[in-house]
Amino acid sequence: SPPFVFDGREPITWHRTYDFQRLSVKLIATHLLAGCPNYRKHKFELYYRDELTCESLTLPSPVGIYPSPHNAGAAEFVAELATVFPVASLAQSPSPPSPARNALARLGSTSSADASAVADDPIASWRGSILRSRVRAPPSKPSGLEARYFLLLLNRSIFQDEHGEELAREVRAALHSGAALLLVHEVDEERDGCDFDTFFSITPADLLDSGIFYQMASALHAGTEHRLLSLAVVAQRLRAVSRK
Repeated sequence: SPPFVFDGREPITWHRTYDFQRLSVKLIATHLLAGCPNYRKHKFELYYRDELTCESLTLPSPVGIYPSPHNAGAAEFVAELATVFPVASLAQSPSPPSPARNALARLGSTSSADASAVADDPIASWRGSILRSRVRAPPSKPSGLEARYFLLLLNRSIFQDEHGEELAREVRAALHSGAALLLVHEVDEERDGCDFDTFFSITPADLLDSGIFYQMASALHAGTEHRLLSLAVVAQRLRAVSRK
């Protein structure tokens, strides 16, 4: 039988944001040139002079990220991000940012409804400490660093069953304490991704009212090249800077 048009090929997707559109254009041009006689027998690589890539960025100071054990896939994402930035200090922290921990202690073992009411009391705003020691531990293990960011990986499993209740409790504490939330949206369906609209129906109402989605969530797109660019965009949220 004749070969299928997509055999051995990864479809090039088109996204609405600027850097991802530029990447798609580059991939289209690469495939077109690869079919031309003058390029077919040669290895080549196209690039933009100011292209955003993981290689173009560095994290200037150590970064601790808290992936909740009640947020499916969060720890795996931190480990994935850490493998792309092996020189930078980036690792899992074993507990939430200190203001969120304090808020959780105040909430104690109250129910979800009571927790929301108790958390309305003013809590001192969070001042993230500068993390000075370089992390050398494997990224898949908690590092013991104080968390600078509370990671919230938005996927199809978030806020479901008893794990969802515990995660919601942690997020309430983070929101009311002023801790820094890092929102990341998993788009790849093979990684439990879904459309963003899904979260408006599965997120607890009090969290929606608290403005959990006021900040932009960084999308994690499918496809090798687009996934790497997604990680670079997240790194920018972690205050990564250009190597130049």
